[in-house]
Amino acid sequence: MSNHHYNTDQLALELKNTESKSRRDLSGNYSAISQIIDPKGLAQWFKTENGAQHASLFTNLSRLKIAKQALRINQTSQQLEKLKQDAPNLRPFLEVCGAFHQVHQRFKPKTPFKIQPTLLVGPPGVGKTYIVNQLAEALDMHAFQVSLSTSPEAMALSGSSRTYSNSTPGDVAMHMARSPAINPIIILDECDKAVFISRERASITGPLLQLLEEDTSKHFLDTSLQVEMNCQYISWIATANHLDSIPEAVLNRFHVIDVKPPNNEQLTIMTDKLLDTVTVSLGVKGHIDIKLDRAAHEVFRGESIRNIKKSIQLATVKKISENLAQEQITLEIDDFESFTPNRRKLPIGFIR
Repeated sequence: MSNHHYNTDQLALELKNTESKSRRDLSGNYSAISQIIDPKGLAQWFKTENGAQHASLFTNLSRLKIAKQALRINQTSQQLEKLKQDAPNLRPFLEVCGAFHQVHQRFKPKTPFKIQPTLLVGPPGVGKTYIVNQLAEALDMHAFQVSLSTSPEAMALSGSSRTYSNSTPGDVAMHMARSPAINPIIILDECDKAVFISRERASITGPLLQLLEEDTSKHFLDTSLQVEMNCQYISWIATANHLDSIPEAVLNRFHVIDVKPPNNEQLTIMTDKLLDTVTVSLGVKGHIDIKLDRAAHEVFRGESIRNIKKSIQLATVKKISENLAQEQITLEIDDFESFTPNRRKLPIGFIR
């Protein structure tokens, strides 16, 4: 049995002491957060095996703090401008986020920054999830991902029923516990594959609508933990390939942005950026000067950003391995012949 035999008063005192210590230790724009979780009703839960298993999760939730939002508007603006150049097809989304950030830093710099709920809709591989992670880094925020294609039901967000022997908290509680701050970005990936209406399975609509509204998100109940959490500072960014399966009630809570595949000019810019990213990840940047022949961009027309990155990585590794003594390498069309999906496909009924 567990040794975590807290009573309500002891837990409340522990949370209060944690908050007091945080206020003494932190300075500048940091501020301790109280009432992240409600200590009432936890005493009996901690006495169970399942409660003991999640004791550290409660401790982490009780110590969440507002992320430091220092006045560094110029630096962040420069990073956002660079992102706009690297991903020009996502410029509308980045411009909205940048505008909100500037207003926030000018008038409410000591409060947690939050991006309005946003839904990025577009074909697979155009860079939706990638750019959100890059945005989080530019804004000094932490991003977590919930895949609604593999966990499409309500329990993905709010946890499974405590009546189950293997009851587990939802992704919201788990990500909040892992986050060092109260205002992370949570990416709802492939939102169009979620179960919104079903008689057999628990719909995700209820918990999602609660989380997307600021007033109701202050009292979000995890079904497994049976504890209310304050989720009002989470930035929700969803991705989808289409909107057909998403209810109007859910769409109304999001600012929907249509993400189109990059045009030829944008594709050239993004391809050069991907090559730079690949050389950094391989550790060869600064050792070998790798360039992409202008004509080689033609091979990527119609490809997703995801496939382009994979093709560049494979072609780059192969070319370097064949020219280890060279200090300068140029990738040409033929280098991508076997690595680009559209060029590998044979038309049905024809022999190449």
